[in-house]
Amino acid sequence: MLNFRQDMIQLSLKYPFITKVIIDEESWSQMCVSFDNLLGQTKGETENHIDLKQGSMRFEKLHVEKEKEDA
Repeated sequence: MLNFRQDMIQLSLKYPFITKVIIDEESWSQMCVSFDNLLGQTKGETENHIDLKQGSMRFEKLHVEKEKEDA
């Protein structure tokens, strides 16, 4: 996931007109866990915090969000 996060930063810098990337739930969870590990947090803290704020992750000007389930 570190490579993915770095790629999102590069994508944002190279193509500033791309404003949002949607990824599947499994990848979203893996990315959140990678931030938990990086920050020394308990697994799930990042994902829970973002879900509570109904937000996304931001890489420069690019927002990455998890895929929404169809109701």
